[in-house]
Amino acid sequence: MSKKIELTDESKVKVREVILKSLNDASFKERLVKNPKAAIAELYPDLIERETRNIVVFDQTDKNTIYVNVSATQYVLLDGDSDAIELTQEDLNLVAGGVEQELAVESCYFLSC
Repeated sequence: MSKKIELTDESKVKVREVILKSLNDASFKERLVKNPKAAIAELYPDLIERETRNIVVFDQTDKNTIYVNVSATQYVLLDGDSDAIELTQEDLNLVAGGVEQELAVESCYFLSC
């Protein structure tokens, strides 16, 4: 089983601090976009050493551009019909059995939410 960043209150604070630093420090933002894990490790090595997934960072600060994050979570948050995102029978069995499973929404695990 791979170890992943859990979005605890503490890790959410750390993620916000990474974002804030990138908004205030152009060289850090450049490093964050080029090599997210290395840049995050500059601030929180303990946070990033557990993460086994890829991390993708896009600089979405250009006010002349509209950025669209394609993810199931964003769809629901924008008042999309959650019933349109169907669960598989396996997912339904997990829910019925009371087993917790991480929502498979890659873009919202770390930096974009």
